[in-house]
Amino acid sequence: MAWERLAHVELSSSGDTLDSGTFTAKKSLRVIVYIIPSGNTRTTFRFNSDSGSNYAHRNSFNGGSDSTKTSRSSIEAGDQDNDHNAYHVLEITNIADKEKIIINHNLKSGGSGASNAPSRKEDVAKWANTSNQITSIQAINDQGGSYGVGSYITVLGAKEPATADSITVSSFTAKKNLKAQLFASGTGGTINCNFTFNNDTGSNYAIRESVNGGSDSTNVSQANTDNLTGTVTGSIFADVNITNESSKEKLFISEGLESTSGAGTAPDRKEMVGKWANTSAQITTIKANNGGTGSYSEGSELIVWGSDGSADITLSGALTNIVGGFIFEETNTGKHYIWNATTSTWTEIA
Repeated sequence: MAWERLAHVELSSSGDTLDSGTFTAKKSLRVIVYIIPSGNTRTTFRFNSDSGSNYAHRNSFNGGSDSTKTSRSSIEAGDQDNDHNAYHVLEITNIADKEKIIINHNLKSGGSGASNAPSRKEDVAKWANTSNQITSIQAINDQGGSYGVGSYITVLGAKEPATADSITVSSFTAKKNLKAQLFASGTGGTINCNFTFNNDTGSNYAIRESVNGGSDSTNVSQANTDNLTGTVTGSIFADVNITNESSKEKLFISEGLESTSGAGTAPDRKEMVGKWANTSAQITTIKANNGGTGSYSEGSELIVWGSDGSADITLSGALTNIVGGFIFEETNTGKHYIWNATTSTWTEIA
């Protein structure tokens, strides 16, 4: 699990509260608090500044018997101590509609030097809120001393998978032939996929399609390629071949697949032919758009390949590591070339 820092506040003057301020909610939190006390201090915790009787906890001090406190206005996570530095590490589950469950480990130095053993306190606690995620944390001293300069609170959140409703490959070198492939899995609901070219969302697309071998249907004057796959809670894959001559309408052939999880359901397929009715520019940007209720999850990807045919073939120059006598066949013409490693040149032989 990777963590990212959500908040960090350090005291520049003594005080009785370390307030994280508002941070982005994450489902898993780790909170680190370091106290440099001045006088007698004890640390309690509140979430979202809630001072109602919504906290309960169980704890043990230095391995002693457990004690419990319920319907409290805060979590008493530390013990009273004079001038002994304190260190807290809290692990918190932070799901909006569940009670927030906390494990806290607290250490106090017990005095300077190796002749003084530290003390420890273990807490399990909860904040009985089932309607909100924690977005701020307050560490509060409830004794007569104060937190000294340099005391701090740091809040870390577990990184959650990135999601998006579009994936774009932009400003690539124009080629006369393109292949675009999209693979996406979904989160939070259904997903599907349509393409737009060069960010054109005008009524410039027309398609013909068949689903699972059924009768053809057509859609014209569309704002995109129409859905290349069906709509599904699961995964989708689209494989699209595109002609990309600047002065011609851009024709494409698409094979689309959508699949729910598991072997109990066969995937669905969609076959489509279509066109983008632009005759003034080559495609240099492809955007894959989701129209479902969910989002593309982290790891979803759009890949674009391009070729101008024989013009892409390098017959000299950088291919100097090829062994002399190597024979190359140009697949689109059937021609064969042999490599001369001495002169770094190709010679057509058939």
